[in-house]
Amino acid sequence: RFTAICLPHAAALPTGHAHVLVDGVKVASAYGPLVDIAALPPGEHVIEVILRGQDHRALTGPGGLIKAGLRVET
Repeated sequence: RFTAICLPHAAALPTGHAHVLVDGVKVASAYGPLVDIAALPPGEHVIEVILRGQDHRALTGPGGLIKAGLRVET
């Protein structure tokens, strides 16, 4: 569940936000399912989304970080 509230001592719940990275650089925080990352320059890019808890720690599962990524060509 997404939330825009970040707390330094939040409970360990699957609630928080996501960090959006383009080519390894954080370009946005997502507080809902849609994020506008603006136009990308021509070329190949890697877009990643990493889920974060309300206290900003990375959320993990059995396979490590809960994240997704894709490679795009613009």
